Amino acid sequence: MDRWIPVARHDGSLDRIAPWQITDRTPENPVVGLDAPRADFAGALVQLLIGVVQTACPPQDDRDWAMQFQHPPSPATLRSKVAGIAEHFNLADPATPFMQVADLADGVAWPVAKLFLEQPGNQTLDQNRDLFQRRGTITGLCPACAAAALYTLQCTGPAGGGGHLTGIRGGGPLTCLVTGATLWETVWLNVLNEPEFAALGNAERADPAGMFPWVPPVRAREAYPTTTPADVHPANLYWGMPRRILLDEPKGPGVCSVCGEETPARITGFTMKKWGVNYAGAWRHPLSPYYPKGDDWLPEHANPGGIQYKHWLGLVQSDPARGTAAPLAVQAFRRRWPRVQDLLPEHPMLWSSGYDMDNSKARCWYEGMLPLTYVPGDRSPVVEGWIAQVVGTADLVRYSTATAVRSALSSPRAKTRPPAPAEVSARFWRETDSLFYAVVADLIGAADEPAAVAAKRRWLTAVTRVAESLFAYYSQAVRIGDVEYPQRIAEAHRDLRTFTAPGNKKLRETLGLPEEKTKKETENGTPT
Repeated sequence: MDRWIPVARHDGSLDRIAPWQITDRTPENPVVGLDAPRADFAGALVQLLIGVVQTACPPQDDRDWAMQFQHPPSPATLRSKVAGIAEHFNLADPATPFMQVADLADGVAWPVAKLFLEQPGNQTLDQNRDLFQRRGTITGLCPACAAAALYTLQCTGPAGGGGHLTGIRGGGPLTCLVTGATLWETVWLNVLNEPEFAALGNAERADPAGMFPWVPPVRAREAYPTTTPADVHPANLYWGMPRRILLDEPKGPGVCSVCGEETPARITGFTMKKWGVNYAGAWRHPLSPYYPKGDDWLPEHANPGGIQYKHWLGLVQSDPARGTAAPLAVQAFRRRWPRVQDLLPEHPMLWSSGYDMDNSKARCWYEGMLPLTYVPGDRSPVVEGWIAQVVGTADLVRYSTATAVRSALSSPRAKTRPPAPAEVSARFWRETDSLFYAVVADLIGAADEPAAVAAKRRWLTAVTRVAESLFAYYSQAVRIGDVEYPQRIAEAHRDLRTFTAPGNKKLRETLGLPEEKTKKETENGTPT
């Protein structure tokens, strides 16, 4: 394995490392993160490093994991551990090139730009509509960027039209990573214990072809209609290969279109053939949240709007209402937290990222950070239940605000009502963000149920103020005397205030508040 991964060190200097060098110069000047030229490369390269460590040297149990977190193995130790798989990571190997199929003589030739998800498709090019992502911006890649682009495409696994299959997690999966102070910590925080990982596939298939799908015999759909967890080693979760691709021979020296560096070997195209590995069955990737659908578990995908605290349920903690399960790596970290608590920052962060895909079209790249929380002892289920109530209540208030704005802007003569401005919901989540983390801290510190109830009441009051402010701004309520239909605004405002009133039954039940006393009961001191 060569030094090809671009990284940043603690002192701000930039470097390139081989995968086994992630602990290089620890602790005097450790590698703290990636210096990838693209955001999607950064997300993919971290997964690649996690995959290397998970495949070659996973911890045996939580105690082993904690010891290696506190005392990272030396680069020499890591090199010896990955030596057994290093031969399968050669981008230009003539027999088993990394993430490629060596013999694609009857495939179709493509320019190297087609490795990138955001590049315009054929229809866009034919109609000359490539206004925002212009053709010709990516014409050649250095080997490092070619490897990063190839791995990004394969692990993202987008739909690609007839015969071009999606990956193990479908097209455009949401990836969630617990982050540490160094690159080693970030990698190690997301590695499962060997028995846990072995249960995600057929651990007996530890032969090269069972672990790395580019090693013959390649399980192309033509010969293998489906590939399930029972067919291959769980390492395939990190090395999935839904596309059959072979990079062209380098055309000679030039400048890489992505990183801008001179390269003696510039790759300008590739060959691709339909019907790569067809993944089916109950795959469970450790870095993605899943939700139940019938008897199956399906991975979550990035959606418009970005990563905000509205995604807390299912990412930071499992969602009891929807049944959504937080990523297995997050669940493992929360279990291990007490073992390394003194070595972690006060609030470790969860980095979530992914493409918002519309079939094969990449609409946007999203990423965001959410703080992770830890509640010691047996209080965790109770506190997580309170937080779930807070998030659920916020979504109800957000929806009622958007609905009220929509009603206020509607003409009584219109056959259909206009949609609420999209920014109403976006601003609601943004403007209640700091309020949410404040109430989470209050709930974690709550000594008993009455203290939690008081915190939740403060939360309801705070988000109601935000709802009122947003309604006033978007409904034109501040100019009610100048608008054509002032009654519509007044009625919509009344409906919003009715819904967000402290005594509203749906809000009270969602937030887990006790029933409000009536005026008569309060005067008489009658218990409820």
